[in-house]
Amino acid sequence: MADEMMPQEDPAMMPAEPMAPEGQQSDVLRGEPEIDPARRALVKQWQENVTADKKWFEDQFKRVREDIVYARLGGNKEWVKSGQYTVPIVMQHMAKAVATIYAKNPKAQAKPRKKLLFKVWDGKPESAQMALQMAMPDPMSGLPPDPNSLAIVQEIQQAKTYTQMVDKMGKTLELLWDYYTGEAYPNFKASMKKMVRRAKICGVAYTKVSYQRILEEDPDASGQIADMTRQIAEIENITADMSDGLIEEDSAWLEQLRISLADLQARQYLIVREGPTFDWPKTCDIVPHRNCTDLNGFINADYITHEFEMDAETIQRIYKVDVKGSATARAAPDKPAAPVSHDSSKEYGGQGEANAKQMFRVWEIHDKVHGQELTICEGYPEFLKEPAEPIVCVEGFWRVFALTFNDTENENEIIPLSDVYYLRHPQDEYNRARQGVREHRQQNRPKY
Repeated sequence: MADEMMPQEDPAMMPAEPMAPEGQQSDVLRGEPEIDPARRALVKQWQENVTADKKWFEDQFKRVREDIVYARLGGNKEWVKSGQYTVPIVMQHMAKAVATIYAKNPKAQAKPRKKLLFKVWDGKPESAQMALQMAMPDPMSGLPPDPNSLAIVQEIQQAKTYTQMVDKMGKTLELLWDYYTGEAYPNFKASMKKMVRRAKICGVAYTKVSYQRILEEDPDASGQIADMTRQIAEIENITADMSDGLIEEDSAWLEQLRISLADLQARQYLIVREGPTFDWPKTCDIVPHRNCTDLNGFINADYITHEFEMDAETIQRIYKVDVKGSATARAAPDKPAAPVSHDSSKEYGGQGEANAKQMFRVWEIHDKVHGQELTICEGYPEFLKEPAEPIVCVEGFWRVFALTFNDTENENEIIPLSDVYYLRHPQDEYNRARQGVREHRQQNRPKY
């Protein structure tokens, strides 16, 4: 399970040699693949569906982003940029609300479900005492024990044994939970507290359950187990580029590969682990199906989408696919899509790659109708990850869970209004009042 110690000499664990034989190709899929038209149409249909869902929730996501800015600045952007007075009303409310809702050190408890364990016994202590007496043979009269009383005693003993077994299983689950949440990086309980804060600010927050296998990197970078998996995957990625002739002999990537290999070879053991992980997607990164009527359980949704912003190197490292030139590239998140100058990096001897970073939208789709999960990239005609059974099977199919506090009935908007939205008017009123006092004091400055 966890804490697997992998010896250095294990050939299966070691990355490829730095210099691949001439003519040898890596297992990375490069360029636009030649695929069946029906398969291409299926991928395109999924891309159109996700795009339509994002369009459907565009106004609600816009409101969420405005609430995030409001909670951080204490007012709208125009008010703050103009240097107006702000009162930290929203921030104080958030601090008190999160401290009230979330315990300082919550403990997980495993409790058995209630069951009817007795078929013969009526559950009364006096009947059990009587059955125990009648289940004993009478040495004076030689009469055998009463069969009904004997059945009651045996049933009670079996139920006691079963209860002890369930209690020990519950304690084992508690120990496992504490262990695996302790393995999480960043800290699990701190992440849960951030989830509560996000639900208060955005109206809804999500957590996603996954499972990290040995040497299998997950796109949910915020929920990975801290081990050697990421470093080994990066070495394999650089080695694949070298095998395909994409890295020159004097490239900086080649030197990074040599340093990483030397670091790995200096270790006596490579520590890789597997176990459950928890991711904390941002509110706007989870795109429900447009037919969804309730975020708690994603009622009436056929599928949901988890959106990632990744660069080409990250996609190649995780999915073994080179999407450069085949998928729709975008500017880095929260940055304008205008062309960027490469001169600044060239001043320091580079070629301008740092300023020309391209990002791609990767969509992980949880398809409840077909009981599958699949991964696609915007504009790329093939699956990054084939449709397959979910990596974690949970009751109700969805392994993404929503947390909401201000639920109301609305047929058109399923994302609840946040505390920040309800506090906008009080916040603005306090800001205007304090700004008026400031202006009045400045005008009367000669008297002071």
